[in-house]
Amino acid sequence: MTSNLVSFRDEFRLKHFKFSSCSSNRFIRLQWSSNRRIHLSFRVFLLLYCLSWLIADFVTNIDPYYYAYLTHWAEANMCLYLVAALLTSIFTKPFRVKQISAQIATSSANEPEEEDTLRWYHMITWVLLNIFITSEMIVCILYWVGRGQDLIEPSKSLLSVNIHVHVIAAFLALIELFANDIPIRILHFYWAMSFGLVYMFFTLILHWSGTISNVYGVLNWQDNPNIAIAMSLGMILVGVPLVHFIVGFGFYRLRTSIWKKFGQEQFIEQNCQSVAENDSSHVQFLSMKAL
Repeated sequence: MTSNLVSFRDEFRLKHFKFSSCSSNRFIRLQWSSNRRIHLSFRVFLLLYCLSWLIADFVTNIDPYYYAYLTHWAEANMCLYLVAALLTSIFTKPFRVKQISAQIATSSANEPEEEDTLRWYHMITWVLLNIFITSEMIVCILYWVGRGQDLIEPSKSLLSVNIHVHVIAAFLALIELFANDIPIRILHFYWAMSFGLVYMFFTLILHWSGTISNVYGVLNWQDNPNIAIAMSLGMILVGVPLVHFIVGFGFYRLRTSIWKKFGQEQFIEQNCQSVAENDSSHVQFLSMKAL
């Protein structure tokens, strides 16, 4: 069976600029399994793992400007996303679709199974996911490139924590991208851009308040404001959309392509069996009630 994957051209339709073409069911299952227990276990494990590292980072880091670094903003957003994803998975009721086998076959490449309305918490989770993927990849790239060029000072956190926030977190973003069933839309690049703009203005506020003007060597608002604004806007307006497109959207399309080739039939069979069992139980219940 073929899946109804949105074409590259259709990705630029205005409806994909908002929260469209996504069923709420995609927030309660993985791309590779519709088993809700597996999904919840995956969510709990990732959340506990990342929260433990966030706490370790906060406790052991001796930098007085800990809160000013993009690394820690991205780390906090990652944990916030994982909390939102877990709560969304818990509170979302499965949306029942008609003609389940045909619907799954045409929808699991991230097309809507039937028209069901996303709630506000689905939207928040979707926004945080896009920020998570893009911000962690950018942090990983900028940190190691900056260290190689001596543009960024060594982290004052423990070596293990430093490896987690600047390497492992990026791999976790890729794992999340490959595992979940939520689509990544090209036109959703503006969410991560908004995150970048908020961070840029935050560093300006730190400068204007006299707290710190040079969070990073290339972000020195006191001595090199022109370089700071050029680097900030260049990364936000060019770097963020590129990373979103190449990593976020690119790996999402790779994920759905692999699923279409290797996992679709098993997924459909699993869902049809689950629905059949539910229907059988429902019929037995009605028969008993009639008696």
